[in-house]
Amino acid sequence: MIKSFIQIKNWQDLLLLFVACACLLATAIQYPLSTTFPIGGDAAAIIQRVQHTTTDPIQTIKNISHTWYPVSYLLFSINSLIPHVYWPIAFSWWMAIGQLFTGIALGILLYRLGGMQASALAIALWAITPIIMTSFFEDGTMAQLWSLPWIIFFLERMAAKSFKGMAIFALLSVFSHPITGFVLIATLIITAMISDKRIFLLAILASIIPVIILYIRQSILYIPFTRESSSHIFELLHGFYFPWLLAAIYGWYSFLQKYKKNNLLIIGFGSFLFVSFLLGLNDYIGIGFWTHRVDIYLVLFVIIMGSIGFSGLLKNLLNPTFAAIFSCVLIIGLTLSIFHDNENIYKRYESPSTYSRIHPQELLAIDWMNKNLPVDTTVFTSAETRNYEWIPVLTPLKWILVSNTPYLFHNQISNAQNPVIIFFTRKDNVPDSVRNDSEHYNLLYENPSVKIYSIASL
Repeated sequence: MIKSFIQIKNWQDLLLLFVACACLLATAIQYPLSTTFPIGGDAAAIIQRVQHTTTDPIQTIKNISHTWYPVSYLLFSINSLIPHVYWPIAFSWWMAIGQLFTGIALGILLYRLGGMQASALAIALWAITPIIMTSFFEDGTMAQLWSLPWIIFFLERMAAKSFKGMAIFALLSVFSHPITGFVLIATLIITAMISDKRIFLLAILASIIPVIILYIRQSILYIPFTRESSSHIFELLHGFYFPWLLAAIYGWYSFLQKYKKNNLLIIGFGSFLFVSFLLGLNDYIGIGFWTHRVDIYLVLFVIIMGSIGFSGLLKNLLNPTFAAIFSCVLIIGLTLSIFHDNENIYKRYESPSTYSRIHPQELLAIDWMNKNLPVDTTVFTSAETRNYEWIPVLTPLKWILVSNTPYLFHNQISNAQNPVIIFFTRKDNVPDSVRNDSEHYNLLYENPSVKIYSIASL
């Protein structure tokens, strides 16, 4: 099969594809190879949901079923099958695999839409997105990253006019991440109203379950948000990615010309553009709602159409050999620039002098607890920093957040076995009521960033 594949493709496109895949691999695995611990506040919470998959599968299933991201969590739980898995490292590599998987999905979609050259260019354009155009690695938003391949494959199945495939990937998208699900459902509804009534049933099917879940969890509607703008959109409109936006405009024109007789494809991709455009630029119309998370769908559209547009320009302006060499040099140059920039960012996160993630001294304290405290110990912390969330991940100890109400806190202590309280002092200062009360709080361990006290009955 590989032999026949090589025979029907020219060497220029194969060279471009090889270079694009190498660049994708380089920027994806740079993250786990350059860091010793995951970046982003979500990693610990995600791991807690699935880390006991093999030892307590029933509880793990309950944990996954109570999230907004069951498909993404279910896939991540596969890491529990790795012997002696160290979850922090597994998380970083899983993020890298998600980056690779998304790039491959884009390559498959663009191979159908524009051929091998466009496929290679899409992979290359996705390869240069971390960290300047996407925040998945820095934020630890695993579920959204792993939802992107499904919406891409949904578009690929739309291009293939496979309604069964569209249904499968629509459901995978909806249950992988609610934002991705919303984008897909909105795309489906608009497409159904304008173009193909046959997919209206699919739109209803994809919508009904999220609506039920939203009705059950209405509290999410009342979560306050702070107006924000997106640095990624700035790069798209004014900076590093602007040339590819121009290529995408030409690519959209070429796409419309090529598929002008395919009403479903034109309306479907037009609907996706409309939804992703409104979300990605919502801060420009005075809303500023989660733009740092919802801008990725507009970036995906630019990659898709930018690949088609740039591929068309190469075919029209250059001979195949020169086009391949030019493209390879351009891709490698952009990737090296991104690789160098990201290297400095990862070094900053690794530096003990910064406090951008859990500090090495905090990890030392957690390791000390794991080795020296009884298994039935209950660890109390405040909610001042999310770094405390690593305690139940890296130790078998029970972890409870301290109540702000003294009466409730006393009840928590009285019901706990071997209670201790820990303070990560870079963020969470020890209150005077603890520091000056040696009768009830005995200092067990300290380093420049951590203090751990045992608690006598209060």
